[in-house]
Amino acid sequence: NQFLSEIEPSRAPGTVSYLHVLLPHSPYVFDETGRVHRAPPRGRWKDKSEYVTLLRNYKRQVRFLDRLLGRFIAKLEAAGLYEKSIIVVTSDHGFTSFRDFAPPEVVDGIEINNARPRVPLIVHAPQLRPGVSTTDYQHVDFKGTVLALLGMNGDPGTPSAFAPHPARPKVFCDGGVWYVGGPDGSWAPKQDESEQIGCGASVLSDSKP
Repeated sequence: NQFLSEIEPSRAPGTVSYLHVLLPHSPYVFDETGRVHRAPPRGRWKDKSEYVTLLRNYKRQVRFLDRLLGRFIAKLEAAGLYEKSIIVVTSDHGFTSFRDFAPPEVVDGIEINNARPRVPLIVHAPQLRPGVSTTDYQHVDFKGTVLALLGMNGDPGTPSAFAPHPARPKVFCDGGVWYVGGPDGSWAPKQDESEQIGCGASVLSDSKP
């Protein structure tokens, strides 16, 4: 509410706002309306059945986050700012995996063993048409993407979500180890130890079976 209250047309031009929302995230206790529920498990699981319950709780919390995003867009529209604004929604990781980097397995429409490396990127800007991009985007391209949106990217070769470039191996840092994504959706650790430089210890602490 405080963030929305600070959106004013007179202060909007040239303003950059950043909001870190710790949702969706364990313990996944918010339902679609934002009410707290006590459906277990709340961040840890003992078996696959409990993991599936956790996944469904996660989906409920995603729907709540969608409502919050809708309130933000509605405020921009009411202020006459939506069509003039650049909006970027993303995260640092996806839903916690069931078996880290194991062969792909789909439950309720979500691949559960390699869920964490799947990072959303939603962009709205005056110059963009609605649609789904097939560009090989990875989070190392985030800076180039923002610069391109602002018209400040002086190097046309800088990777971004809008600049086609040769496909690259998908990489993800977890627990101090770099993993490389395969064409079948599976992930495997890099074999060369020298390539692990620059991958810090993970801050994720969800319990795994």
